[in-house]
Amino acid sequence: MPDWFNVAITGAIAFVLGIIGTVLTGKRDKRSAESTLIDQLQEELAGYRKTTNARLDKLEAENAGYRRFVFALIDHGDANGIDRLPWPNELPR
Repeated sequence: MPDWFNVAITGAIAFVLGIIGTVLTGKRDKRSAESTLIDQLQEELAGYRKTTNARLDKLEAENAGYRRFVFALIDHGDANGIDRLPWPNELPR
């Protein structure tokens, strides 16, 4: 075979392998980018959950305090002969 043919075949094989390598690297990078995005979103979601749980704990504590105060007022009114206001229908007892 002529030398130019060997050079051409070698060049063609190198070209094809380069394209295959680029495609495979692109897929790997895409998967890596997707994994990075998923990790970032999971961290962001964990932050939102932590913040939401803290707010919920605070609101539940405040609610318990208000309920104790309301029932203390009811007991005080009963002890001193003060008529109760009607309980609102939309509020649980």
